[in-house]
Amino acid sequence: MESQSKKDFPLFALLALALVTLIVMMTEVLPAGLLPEISQSLAVSEGLSGQLVTAYALGSVLTAIPLSIYTKKINRKRLLVSLIILFLLFNSLVVFSPWFSLTLIARFICGIASGSIWGMIASYALRMVTNGALKGRGIAIASLGTPIALSFGVPLGTYIGSTFQWRFAFGLMSILCVIVLIWIIVKIPDFEAQKENKHASFKGILTIKGVIPFLCVVFIWMFAHNVIYTYIAPYLSQYGVAKQLSIILFVFGLASVIGIWLMGMLIDRHLQVLALSCLVIFAAVSLIFILLHDAKWLVYICVILWGLSMGGVPTLLQTALARTVGEHKLDIAMPICTTSWNIAITLAGISGGYMVESWSVNALPLVSLALLFITFIMIIFLKKSPFKANKNMTSS
Repeated sequence: MESQSKKDFPLFALLALALVTLIVMMTEVLPAGLLPEISQSLAVSEGLSGQLVTAYALGSVLTAIPLSIYTKKINRKRLLVSLIILFLLFNSLVVFSPWFSLTLIARFICGIASGSIWGMIASYALRMVTNGALKGRGIAIASLGTPIALSFGVPLGTYIGSTFQWRFAFGLMSILCVIVLIWIIVKIPDFEAQKENKHASFKGILTIKGVIPFLCVVFIWMFAHNVIYTYIAPYLSQYGVAKQLSIILFVFGLASVIGIWLMGMLIDRHLQVLALSCLVIFAAVSLIFILLHDAKWLVYICVILWGLSMGGVPTLLQTALARTVGEHKLDIAMPICTTSWNIAITLAGISGGYMVESWSVNALPLVSLALLFITFIMIIFLKKSPFKANKNMTSS
């Protein structure tokens, strides 16, 4: 019985995927806490060293979809191992690179590998979990590395950079790559490449009913989140807590971990209710931000609620997409979702910057609230909403 349970829900293998997502997200966010050290070491400005984050994101946005199509005939384990090796090699290159330009190229290639990994990780988790009633929980476990990285990534990178040397942080990522490579090779099962069918293409995925509305939900929801989150430092300055930013982000990350745990427990039975609940909680936070500007203690309450509502959102969206397209088409569908997600982040950053400079930081939660309302209405009333799909995911 215990052996069958492990087969239905292979927790140890899913935790390996969680370590993969942690490495991918940590690699992305590490430079944010190391900009002064990186700029001094590579003899560039902090503004220019910040482009190491941009290069990573750009690599993912530009290549996620074409690479998913190009690699769809490669067996999943071989592809995952190859992508982790890319992370190992180019994080190691960052450790030893004496030039900013070479470091920038290494970051871009890591971003390419990142886009491919995000495109396949949910599908891999779904295929490993044979119990249809636990598939959403499997995605939640595999995604656990994201909130953990957001909780500890920037603080850890800042600590290592100030205590030792910024390159040590990327060296740690290389060590974790070696560990997860061994873990994957020993414990994770292999799966055949995606079978050809009429929907297993970029255009075919977009013709599946419910996919276009889903991508709109992803874009609007992520825009609503990032238009505030990207400019959280200038926004919180009016509360007099800007110097506590690292603590606030840490609290947000911890709340996100709890959020993803709750999502994993409930998602297989209450997908739409969870989606609407997350939106309502985030909308309440935005409304409090709009109305109140003089209560420091409210900041922490809002951040906790915000983290709880956002922590499980990646799992929620991946599950909704899987129910819409079928798990054997998820290898193509997820990169499209990832691209929509990253475009929203990019445009939210640009738009939020314009609002902060031309209007006021108080415009940010107002815009967010309006977008959350639109998302709420879409999830309720769209006839082909992915959040109303059948209970258990299929391999259609």
